Amino acid sequence: MKKLFYICTLFVLSLLVTSCGDDDEQNTTDPIVGTWEIYEVEYDVTFVEDGVEESFQETFTTENCNAPITFAFAEDGTLTVSNFEVDFEDDNDDGFLLDCTVLADDLVGTWQLVSGNDFILGLDNESAQVEIYLSNNNTTIEIEITEVDDLEADESSVVIFRGNLI
Repeated sequence: MKKLFYICTLFVLSLLVTSCGDDDEQNTTDPIVGTWEIYEVEYDVTFVEDGVEESFQETFTTENCNAPITFAFAEDGTLTVSNFEVDFEDDNDDGFLLDCTVLADDLVGTWQLVSGNDFILGLDNESAQVEIYLSNNNTTIEIEITEVDDLEADESSVVIFRGNLI
């Protein structure tokens, strides 16, 4: 009888040990990790010129760029962003004409979660506090940059990038 009790105890213990695996671990990867193709960029800049407050607001889609604009957030905190230039030219009728050129050399920097939707993005020895929002089951991203280090005291700037996970 002792032997049967001993065997039953070992059997129950072995079941407990093998059924307590690591399958309860939760995925702790931040949902912004991945590569995001930007489809729209919105600029909202306010400045004072000759004592008069001026404002510049423009939204453009990236479909006319020569290549996709991407933001790639790696798990290790590395950020890779397409280096691109945008030229706005006043066409005197409909506002602005847009020339968007994605350059060959990507910008590489860092990203860090501060809390909630607040992140710090660092590129080219400069950093900016940004807000990042995800929607559509974490497949759409909105990156709102509201603080830029090199603005004058009477200037404000907001740049919003909108994109999809690829």
